[in-house]
Amino acid sequence: MTAAATSPASPSSVGRAAAPTPSAPAPDPVAIHCENLGKVYHMYARPADRLKQALWRWRRTFHKEFWALKGVSFDVRRGETVGILGRNGAGKSTLLQIIAGVLAPSTGQARVQGRVVPLLELGSGFSAEFTGRENVFLYGQLLGLSPDFLREKFDEIARFADIGEFIDQPLKTYSSGMHARLAFSVAAFVKPDVLIVDEILAVGDAAFKAKSGRVFHRLRDEGCTILLVAHDPYLIKTFCQRALYLRKGEQAAFGEASMVADKYQQEIDAAQVRDGTIEVRGSSKGGAGKENDDGHNLTGLGLFAIPKVELLSDSGELLTQVRTGQTVRLRFHYRTLRPGAADRVTFVFSLYRHDGLYICGNTTLMDKLPPFSPGKEGVVEITFPNLRLLAGSYVWRVAIDDDRAFGIYVEACNACPFQVVDGLEAVGMFNLERVWAVQPSA
Repeated sequence: MTAAATSPASPSSVGRAAAPTPSAPAPDPVAIHCENLGKVYHMYARPADRLKQALWRWRRTFHKEFWALKGVSFDVRRGETVGILGRNGAGKSTLLQIIAGVLAPSTGQARVQGRVVPLLELGSGFSAEFTGRENVFLYGQLLGLSPDFLREKFDEIARFADIGEFIDQPLKTYSSGMHARLAFSVAAFVKPDVLIVDEILAVGDAAFKAKSGRVFHRLRDEGCTILLVAHDPYLIKTFCQRALYLRKGEQAAFGEASMVADKYQQEIDAAQVRDGTIEVRGSSKGGAGKENDDGHNLTGLGLFAIPKVELLSDSGELLTQVRTGQTVRLRFHYRTLRPGAADRVTFVFSLYRHDGLYICGNTTLMDKLPPFSPGKEGVVEITFPNLRLLAGSYVWRVAIDDDRAFGIYVEACNACPFQVVDGLEAVGMFNLERVWAVQPSA
């Protein structure tokens, strides 16, 4: 029996491959999965309507529905940092609270893989009556840290928070910045799989933001998945791989961080112009290829008209959106209303940002071109072979001037408003050509 059991091979085993060892399943590449998320609240005009609704249930409705979030679907890959953008009331905090498990969704589902650390609104997980020291232990245990670990790390947590003697004072005596520092200091000692951060860090001072930024980078480098609410395009473009833009509770865009940040900034700019928060220079006349009501004749002489201004691609298509580095052509048509009254003119273009900031301008005279005889009518075209503007909203001004620079015969202001999308890791107005040279000392 023993010999047979230990023989090199038996007839039944010859030619049979060894059974493969079962391997552990590969980790799910998706850390956060949100599908058709929605959150609705019932708005009652009077307190008594709540009682009526309870009595009548679904037979009558005594409330209005307010959807704080509706139809939001996206995935976040493991180890990815995703920014969340949106104006106040867009549903950002509601979304984070659902993902963190603080709120239950009205529709859809949110699935999160791994250990989650949420840093939401101030005071979440804290007791106002407890001291800072007591709250470290309370909040730390809520995040899954053991009392022994918290006792061992308490001095480091207190140094990171840097709130001095207030560590032994009740939390109700803290400023909002002290709240934020204490909460983040505890979370910094957790090793989360998913970190969810609302605008809690916006209240910190510059030194604290620098420290928290270092923690963010460390966590990201260690493979932590991060959801971050921010309003700074620079932060979104440099820190996040992708971004989600919420508008009035609905998903306006989700994708590459630079493109989503640009879309958000452009819509904010446009909204400010509509609301009157930012006043656009002059009147908004003339879109791409639209008639420009003969321009604005500032001299009152009625010598010329500019009936049409167009912004065109290199192939001749009308443009309202331009990419950084694209070749564009600005073309305007003019008519001479009183032939012979002005036989020597110079042509002008100017570029303005949406808020009226003068970016650049030039004339045929400045470019050393001779004065022009306008004739009965004509077309002026300026080609920009490499428009280096970064994301934003812009408008053109074109004009016909006296060739001696004594005055303006006619001008068309705020013509061809257009948006620039850059898709670049850059902020500001221009994408400057650059060569980096870094030589660290020994």
